[in-house]
Amino acid sequence: AVAGVAAAVAVYALPVVAVAVAVRLATVPYRRAVRGFRLRYRDAAAWELERDGVGLVGVVLAAGVIALVPAGWPRVVAAVGLGLVATALTPFALVVALRTRWPTDDERAAVGDTLPAGVRLRVVDDRTRLGSAFAAGVVPGAEYVFLTESLFATLDGDELRAVVAHEVGHHAHGHVLLRYLLVAVAAGAALGVASVAPDAALVAVLLGTPPFAVALAAVVRRTERQADAYAAEAVGGAALADALETLAEHRYIAADGGPARWLAYHPPLGERVEGLRGRRAG
Repeated sequence: AVAGVAAAVAVYALPVVAVAVAVRLATVPYRRAVRGFRLRYRDAAAWELERDGVGLVGVVLAAGVIALVPAGWPRVVAAVGLGLVATALTPFALVVALRTRWPTDDERAAVGDTLPAGVRLRVVDDRTRLGSAFAAGVVPGAEYVFLTESLFATLDGDELRAVVAHEVGHHAHGHVLLRYLLVAVAAGAALGVASVAPDAALVAVLLGTPPFAVALAAVVRRTERQADAYAAEAVGGAALADALETLAEHRYIAADGGPARWLAYHPPLGERVEGLRGRRAG
């Protein structure tokens, strides 16, 4: 039975991996033209498979473990607990999947004292992802800030420190754990309904997913504003505003939320910049 569950999850996830690889290959011309990367399709496919492979193995193993737990609330608790463990281990998986490295002496000097004790910095190979910076980890001493290599050449000193401070703000306010808990509550509720009333589970998921997605996006946007405020206090609002505009100019971030802004995880760029201008470091 456990093998059957793991196999079913693997079969379900494989098309997702195939789509992710296709999307990554479709972005190769963009990254060549806009970012100036000397990037081959073979490399892009290999990096995507490497990253998704780490996640796929973790999901399959988790499904097998959960299948061993008796149905009902014990299975819900096991799923939520495994999710928390996965959240704690995410930085270590990303170190491998994103081909990261420790910063050089010059890069560490550029960041300055923005990183508090216990928060570590890893530099990401630009070619393995399209983003710019993010925070991961919930265990004290194993909290990480990830920056792509090109940020060190794209942003000036204050702008770079402001971006780092924004990601540190996510750790300072416990946003990484908060975001996991929101998803865990929803997943636990779905598993609970499936255990008690299997026939109603699909209907409950279909009806509950849209409002949950809207609520989750609203909460995440609020955490982004809190991280902006933290960076403004630490480095200065103007520095982060300049950094956001520079990143938008280089197409590292979107200039606006598009037609579905209520599902966007970041506030509109203009709103963020306007709120940051004039805020001085405390």
